[in-house]
Amino acid sequence: MSATEPAGIARGPKVSELIARRIVDEIVSSRRQPGDKLPSEAAMLEQYRVGRSSLREALLLLEVLGLIARRPGRSGGPVVGAVSERDFASIATLYFRVGGITYRELIESRLILQPIAARLAAERQERRMLEHLERLVARTPLVDLADDRAYLDLILEYQATVASVSGNAVLSLFARLLADIYASRLERAIAPVPGRPRVLQTHLAIAKAILAADGPLAEDLARRHMEATMKRISRSLAGMLDQVIEWQ
Repeated sequence: MSATEPAGIARGPKVSELIARRIVDEIVSSRRQPGDKLPSEAAMLEQYRVGRSSLREALLLLEVLGLIARRPGRSGGPVVGAVSERDFASIATLYFRVGGITYRELIESRLILQPIAARLAAERQERRMLEHLERLVARTPLVDLADDRAYLDLILEYQATVASVSGNAVLSLFARLLADIYASRLERAIAPVPGRPRVLQTHLAIAKAILAADGPLAEDLARRHMEATMKRISRSLAGMLDQVIEWQ
């Protein structure tokens, strides 16, 4: 704070941040899709009437967040990015790291979110979304349980699918974020081979409760499953749970 700046008065956003917000607003209002071209840098300079450095800082900010990409070459330029949970996870884990949030808190969050997602999925019965779950149920018995990678991929797909079927985009985003962090850092926590059939049986039971529109049962099964998962992870990753989440 400078000597002339009054105490207790927050500084406003930088010019580059304001321009970044306007670019995002225009992407949303014009319903641009991933890969769609944005105006050239020259056109943006004319439109926003700002300095080149401020515009480039705004574009860099959006690029780091994964909201745009910049294609090289004479016919290149800024395009709308394909926003993903991985981009969100990268930013979120940075804040988790600085905020001192631990893996234990991460798993506890999943314990809360997964049962809610299961109940919403059962109650809302969005047919188009439930078809994804039905396909996953059909594939589950075909997975080689001795293959660690295949098993983990199936578990994460199940969690992401239940979150998506919930019909709540925010809940889905956070559930996928937590699953992504879980996959990249806590792979050693997956169930041993002898216990995997029971895990999949539980997943199938939750999926069938969702498909049967039984919200209370889906929530109860999911909660008990997550509580059992927490106990298993507490044993297998006892030395890691209280570590601060790494930025990924």
